[in-house]
Amino acid sequence: MSEQLLNSHGFLQLNLGKMRVLVPQHEVQSLESTLDISVEKNDMNSIGNIINNGVTQNVFNFDDKLNVIQSMSDSRRICVCLQNDDVAYGVTCDAVNNIDLQEVKLVELPECMKNKYCPVLYLGIYKNRVINVVNTSTLNNVISQTDNLN
Repeated sequence: MSEQLLNSHGFLQLNLGKMRVLVPQHEVQSLESTLDISVEKNDMNSIGNIINNGVTQNVFNFDDKLNVIQSMSDSRRICVCLQNDDVAYGVTCDAVNNIDLQEVKLVELPECMKNKYCPVLYLGIYKNRVINVVNTSTLNNVISQTDNLN
């Protein structure tokens, strides 16, 4: 298991349409309203920018297959500002839920799912559901790959 995940106090569950993902709580900087996003086109595939702690960050929207999309549904009400040592950005989601680390059983990713394009680090078993465990870096890899395709 990743030392960083085990050192986290828990996870924040992000609801992205039908997809649920868990991100380590220590990477969550703030929760903002999507109404605070300034919609601006830029070179990246972001849907706009948000100011978090005085710093402008790009905001991205993921569909329920963890693909970056440049439109946002009306159900997206929350912007989760994520940050690690390398990168900071926002992700829109429908809802969030705090989950204690002890409530989640982390399972290694099956070999058939492991590849450089998959942002999922582990599978989390929570209340008899399987939820993908990601982090700021792995989601950023998806964003970077999308930028390189365009």
